[in-house]
Amino acid sequence: MKKWIYIILITGGLYYLYANRPLRETHQATLYFAATGEVANEETMALEHWQKLRFRNFLVATTLSDMDQFNLVSYGFLNRVTIVDKDWTKRALGLLPPLDRSPH
Repeated sequence: MKKWIYIILITGGLYYLYANRPLRETHQATLYFAATGEVANEETMALEHWQKLRFRNFLVATTLSDMDQFNLVSYGFLNRVTIVDKDWTKRALGLLPPLDRSPH
C-alpha cells in the first residue's frame, strides 16, 4: 500500500512540475520586458530575431539558447524564467552593438 502512495505522490509531483514549466512565449515576454520595460504584444513576438533562438523542453524545465552565438539566453522552472544573457534582447533589437567574438 505504501508503494502505491509513493508512486502516486511522485507521479503527481512530476505532473505538477510538467504543467507549470514556462513555455517559449513566457521566455520571450520576460526577455522583452527586461530589455525595454514594455509588455510584449503579438507584433513584438513575431519579430524575426526570436527565430534565432532555440527552445528546449526538458519536461520540467525549459531553456532558450541562441543558435548563432551558442550561448544560453534564459532558463525556466516552475513558471519562473531566469535570464542568463541580460543583453541579448537589447543587442537583437539594436539597442546595443553586437558582440565582437573575433579572436584578437
